[in-house]
Amino acid sequence: MKTDKAALRQQQLTLLRSHGVEDRKIWSGEIVKHLRDWEIFQQARCVLLYAPMRNEPDLLGLLTGNREANSPNLPIKKWCFPKVQASGLSLHEVRDLQHLQSGSSILREPNPALCPLVEAGEIDLAIIPGLAFDSITHLRLGRGGGYYDRLLARPEFRAQTVGVCFPGQLVDGLPRENHDVPLHAVVTPMGFVKK
Repeated sequence: MKTDKAALRQQQLTLLRSHGVEDRKIWSGEIVKHLRDWEIFQQARCVLLYAPMRNEPDLLGLLTGNREANSPNLPIKKWCFPKVQASGLSLHEVRDLQHLQSGSSILREPNPALCPLVEAGEIDLAIIPGLAFDSITHLRLGRGGGYYDRLLARPEFRAQTVGVCFPGQLVDGLPRENHDVPLHAVVTPMGFVKK
């Protein structure tokens, strides 16, 4: 099973590298629109996002042009971003994108001196990238570190979870291991994938 996942990771990384910059920009904008129209997103008070790697959906547009100012019935959001630690992901509130810095790898992560720690139980909605998502079960194939898997398995973590991906990242029959946790939803540039 691990071999299947390793081969699929390589296949998906090759696919992601083949997408052009303009396509990624357009697709990211479409995903942002779908999320903004989603009632669960609109009602969420504390949202876990991520700073994208070059080939991932860039959803930082969610932080700007938010409809909260025009819709007084919608809650003001607290935006959180993950930071990789040896023990797993720590979650931090980010009020200014300038407070993201180069982290333990090629990721941009919150500067813990400027970004307060947030407990996993505070998150209402987690928006999660991946290399592939199962179109039926909504299982996620990550990059192999298991960081999101450990976060999703925490007993206090009760957030709604949504995977985000570009075309070609939906697969049928993603291999499942005991620690894999399916997401509640997956969204592509074309819209939400039904379970």
